[in-house]
Parts: sequence; C-alpha cells; structure tokens
Amino acid sequence: MDTEIFICLPLILGIVIFIIIKIFHLMDHMNNGSQNKSEWTENKTKFSEDELKAYKILGVSCYDSDEDIKKAYQKLKKIYSVDNNKKHTNNKKQYGPERNDNSENFIILNEILWAWNVIKKARKNRNNRKTTNNNSTDGNIKEADYKYCLFSLYARVIKADGKQMVCELDKIKETIRRYYKTDERQIEALKKFRAILNSTPNWEEVYDTVNRRLNYVAKSELVMELLALAYSDEDFSTVEENVIKEIARKLNFSNEKYKSIYTIFLKKYEAQKYKANNNDKQSEKNHNKSNNSEKQSKSNESKNRSNSQSKNKNRISVSEAYNMLGVSGEFSDSEIKKAYRALAIKYHPDNAVSLGDEAIRQATESMKQINMAWEVVKTARGIK
Repeated sequence: MDTEIFICLPLILGIVIFIIIKIFHLMDHMNNGSQNKSEWTENKTKFSEDELKAYKILGVSCYDSDEDIKKAYQKLKKIYSVDNNKKHTNNKKQYGPERNDNSENFIILNEILWAWNVIKKARKNRNNRKTTNNNSTDGNIKEADYKYCLFSLYARVIKADGKQMVCELDKIKETIRRYYKTDERQIEALKKFRAILNSTPNWEEVYDTVNRRLNYVAKSELVMELLALAYSDEDFSTVEENVIKEIARKLNFSNEKYKSIYTIFLKKYEAQKYKANNNDKQSEKNHNKSNNSEKQSKSNESKNRSNSQSKNKNRISVSEAYNMLGVSGEFSDSEIKKAYRALAIKYHPDNAVSLGDEAIRQATESMKQINMAWEVVKTARGIK
C-alpha cells in the first residue's frame, strides 16, 4: 500500500503543477487581451457562429491577440501533422483525400486549417472596417458636417420635452451669430435649422454620421453646445439632462468622459464663453473715437481678461480638476499625468482646425481649462 502511494504521489504532484501552470497561462492571456477585450466590448462587435467555432477549435479566445492565436494554430498544426508519425519519400501531397493513413489526424488538421482561415478572414475584415472609419473620422472632417450635426442634435434636445421655448430659440440664434459672421449666412443657417426642427430625422443615422465624420474634440464640443442650450433658461431639467446623457452615450462617451466634458463646460459657461460678441456694431460706431481712448479701452479689456482668467483658475477645486482630467484621488501621479497628456492631445486646437473659427476658439478654451485643472492637481499633490 505504501509503495502504491509512493508511486502515485509524483503523478499527483505533476497533475497539480500542470493545473497551476495552466491557470497562470490563462491569467496571462487575460491580461494580454484585456485591451482588446475592452475595445471589442466598447464596439459591441458581433461574431459569427463559424468564427466562435473556430476560436473553440484552436483553444483560444476571441479577445486574444493575433500573435497568440497564430502561436496556438502553429502549435496544433505541429502536433497533428501526419508527418510526425510517418515520413514519406515520394512526392504525394501532404493533404488530400488520397491519403488514407492517420485519417483521424487528417480530420483534426483540416479543422485546424479551416479555423485558422476563418479567424484570419474575419479579423482582416474588421481591421479594414476600422481603418475606413478612422480615415473618415480623422481625414475628412468638414465645417459643414460639424454644423449640420450641431443643428440636428439641437433639434433632438428641443424636442425632448415637447416644448419649444423662446429662450431656447434665442440661444440658438446666439450660437448662429458665433458660428456665422455675416447677416446673410446667419439668416440662411437659421432657415436650415428650422427645416431640421420641422422634420423627423432618423436619430440613429444622425449619431452614426457624427461618429463617422467627427473626431473626439468635435464631438465633445457638440455635447458642450447642447449643455449650453439646456442652460439657456437657467433650469437644467431632468428631461434635458437625460437626453444629453443619451446623446453622449450614442457618441461613445463613457460616464467618466461625460463627467469630464460636463465639468469643462461648466467652467467655460461661468466664464461666459458661449456668449456671442454683440459689440461688433458698437465698435463700428465708435470707430472715430480718439486713439488714446481706444488704447485705454484695449488696456482695460486686457486687464479684465487677465483678472477673469485668474478668477477662473481659483474657482477650480481639486475635485473639479479631477473630474476634468477623468481621474480620481485614488490615481497615482503617473496615471494622472498620463490622463492629462491624453486629453491635451485630444483637445489640441489643431484637431478642430477644419471646423471653423468658433470651433477652434471653443477647443482652445477647453484646452485652457484642462491646463488649469492640471495645475490645480499638481499643486495639490506637490507634483513637479
């Protein structure tokens, strides 16, 4: 009896070690594939039955990397290759119906080859679609696309509560004055908006157009413009809040990203960055004033802007700064710095250069708020 236990003990230990190795290997695959898993989940990619079956045959997951799947395929191909069991000196084809030896290996090997080809084709098609979407998003952004999307989403917010308030229409007129400089273009833009408002757009198609045609900064500034519309009556209702959150989700913004956008918007709104410049005609009337008076006015404006920026910076609390950067106090210094740099790249005004002067101005103001938030966090944490 003792002899049998002594003989079985190494076998049991070997099995246990094998299971532990498999567990660690699985954990490593999960870590390596976490980024891919997040991307697939975010895009809600659907797999065909053949593709799911192919993953199962190769013993891999749909979230594994291309390299890991290729290694699994090569390993299985080597294991089930008929030439491992029998060497041939003639010129017969290695695979084919005329081969009768090792038929079981043949069936398995053909299944492995089928699975590998299915996965390769499916992933190649997805990568091609992704490349096409990226190209259409980053390379073909137009000012007209941005403004059409803005007017369409304006209509979505106004129709949410079934009411068309005068203050909302006034706010839209003010926005049009910001984006269009001449009276003729402003009148034309208002007509276009009224046409969209009186129509019944397919909202899913509108969201798809936004996601295909606009980049991150353009979409985030759209959401901020919608928030400015909702704030036009000084009453951010639950209905308006819910519909704007729904729009943000449709534009692929997570809750954390929406919180960041909302906090940036609040600071810009407090600084009155969504007010149209109504001083143009007045400045024309005062054009004949003395140079000294003009210089004094410019000097005062410069001082006011400087003081306003200083006050805005002081008004950003640490918690608001965290929200802007999309982080929390639990994040490490390096993680917060990484989040700041990512936002700085996304909100760089160069990314809005094709959207018109007003969009560039708004992106610049957003970038200022992000920089202020970073300074607040640095000071609070003592980061150098």
